[in-house]
Amino acid sequence: MLATDISLTAARRAVVRCAEFPGVEVNCADVRRESPAGPFELAVFSEIGYYFDAAALADLATRLASTLSVGGEFIAVHWLGGHTGHELDGDQVHDLLRVHLPLEWVGGNRYHGFRIDQWRCSRDAQSVRAKPAGRPCEDPRHR
Repeated sequence: MLATDISLTAARRAVVRCAEFPGVEVNCADVRRESPAGPFELAVFSEIGYYFDAAALADLATRLASTLSVGGEFIAVHWLGGHTGHELDGDQVHDLLRVHLPLEWVGGNRYHGFRIDQWRCSRDAQSVRAKPAGRPCEDPRHR
């Protein structure tokens, strides 16, 4: 498992909290500039999307989708309130992800205060929405 946060303080706290769990790696990185190396079976995109403008979010969504293995899941969870430091609200984030993620949308739910949506990397998603630089999700057997 790989956890990534832009905040060094948050990353250090996560290292301490996860010290007893083998196989957990915590990274301090800026996902706007670098994507984690995959392939991954699960990507959780939570409480971060509203800090990007629409174009940057579309780019990030495409790059993160490319780290998923076939059958991999992408889960997005965001608060639905607004804040002056946010470029987008939670609904705008999820609506943009629905448009730009080159993955199969599985479903989603709205709850009081937050929204959750799920996508899957399928072979159909690869053939229908392949990005020019490669496949939107990698089959680990072909790496």
